[in-house]
Amino acid sequence: MSSRRNFLGGVGAIAAAVSAASVSRVAMAALPEPVMQAGPDTMPPLMPQTGRPYSPVVTLNGWTLPWRMNAGVKEFHLVAEPVVREMSPGFKAHLWGYNGQSPGPTIEVVERDRVRIFVTNKLPEHTSIHWHGQRLPNGMDGVTGLNQPGINPGKTFVYEFIARRPGTFMYHPHADEMVQMAMGMMGFWITHPKAKHPLIDEVDRDYCFLLNAYDIEPGAATNLYRAVWVTSLALGLISAGPARAHGEADHARKAAAVVKEQKPWGIAGDAKAARRTVEYKMTDNMRVTPDRLQVRQGETIRIVIRNDGAMLHEFVLGTKAELDQHAALMLKFPNMEHDEPYMAHVKPGQTGEIIWTFNRAGDFDFACLIAGHYQAGMVGKVKVVPNKGN
Repeated sequence: MSSRRNFLGGVGAIAAAVSAASVSRVAMAALPEPVMQAGPDTMPPLMPQTGRPYSPVVTLNGWTLPWRMNAGVKEFHLVAEPVVREMSPGFKAHLWGYNGQSPGPTIEVVERDRVRIFVTNKLPEHTSIHWHGQRLPNGMDGVTGLNQPGINPGKTFVYEFIARRPGTFMYHPHADEMVQMAMGMMGFWITHPKAKHPLIDEVDRDYCFLLNAYDIEPGAATNLYRAVWVTSLALGLISAGPARAHGEADHARKAAAVVKEQKPWGIAGDAKAARRTVEYKMTDNMRVTPDRLQVRQGETIRIVIRNDGAMLHEFVLGTKAELDQHAALMLKFPNMEHDEPYMAHVKPGQTGEIIWTFNRAGDFDFACLIAGHYQAGMVGKVKVVPNKGN
């Protein structure tokens, strides 16, 4: 894993590996170039240029994913990733989706087509894809922990099966699905009949429209999913938290001596010098309570952070500019480790601690920089009042 210091010093990008599980014979095949969509506009139907003929659908506020033919197999490439969706002019939501959009692109095939779908994970946690309503080999069903390992961040998994059942279906994750589906990860799967079907009427044009609902508070940009987290944990469906936002290593404060380095917002303090303790509560509705702190210049504070949520949170002190820069890096490289005296990484149900001397006057910030949390408004303010005479 790359530390924050090493990364900022110029660590290069790491090429994504390919993991294929039960379809290892195609794991190292050249991947189709992923096709991305920047906006939510309704795109024209994608007329088939290769493969069996069919009358394509129109996806309202969406599009159909192109494919390539490879030795008689129809190949697609899905990229699971954080996306920004403009719900209405000026209202942009930070969601998770596929190939630049949420919902993801419609996938169209024909009954009896052999399909191969490369799924690349650019999320901060593992994922999978379940092909809802399809009749396929158990190992291709996409249920993490049951019939396939999760697709880890930066990895690619290959699904391959024959589309046997005509009709309108969908695809979605079966890995931390209570969060991932709530964040917008789903899309249409259309299997066209290879011949006239007694249960499917012939029409001039098919339209499909995927409906979803979000709870985005005023001033925020990310859907709230606390309720589904509580439900899913009570049922024992998922693990306690949406994977590790900074890799698999624990972020407990190391026993090594803290390196004191002067920052614009202060310097690491000594526990024996702390005369005041301030307690914070972090929850999965992406809020920190309280969200304001006022201290005197030179004061050493013991900051205790309690995580009342079901996912990993962190508490990071800094300037607004520093936190903005760091949050942007975390969006691009969510597995990047970082550990500094002005940070605390707190697991669900546990507490963390920071001892900090605020020896610089001014207005500063604190935030959770885990991808999506910062953008959802998990931030607060620190005001350091100058001593008289300064």
